[in-house]
Amino acid sequence: SKDSVNIEYITLILPPILNSQVVGIANAGFDYEGNFYGDFVVPYLEFDIAGCLLRMNRPDLDLDDQRMFFESVVLKLPAAIGGATCTINGVKISPSGLEFTGGRFELPDFTVGGGLVFKNIFVDVMIDGTDYSIEGGGSVFVPGLGSELSAMVGFANVSDTYPWGLKYARFEFEIE
Repeated sequence: SKDSVNIEYITLILPPILNSQVVGIANAGFDYEGNFYGDFVVPYLEFDIAGCLLRMNRPDLDLDDQRMFFESVVLKLPAAIGGATCTINGVKISPSGLEFTGGRFELPDFTVGGGLVFKNIFVDVMIDGTDYSIEGGGSVFVPGLGSELSAMVGFANVSDTYPWGLKYARFEFEIE
């Protein structure tokens, strides 16, 4: 408008110390009183902290509501200490505290003892108000049997649909 400075879109490339990330400002400007308006466009923020990868996806800062929101936050440990990954979804930080809508924890494939090989081990947690769901699974290769045992299990609030809280339990044993 004629009473403000308008910015349709600006792209900013951050310095290498900030991983040369690209951020933008869209539909923004300053009104005649000097107040800023507009949207920050940041696909993700990614940092290396002591060899761990921290990635914050789709950050959103709401100054009026005094809150910061991330679609997801991912922490990946270095391969040298296992390489596990933890994802937290729907992260909201505000004066009332920290909230999230769920997450996922994954272990890299690993071998223990006399050759038990564990693969695709994970746990998912979903939270929607007072409703929750916890699901997990993975598989193990048993030496000597030449076969793999896989399992997946899911739990939810006790309800008419899930009177014991068990959504499903699946087990599979393949003999080769």
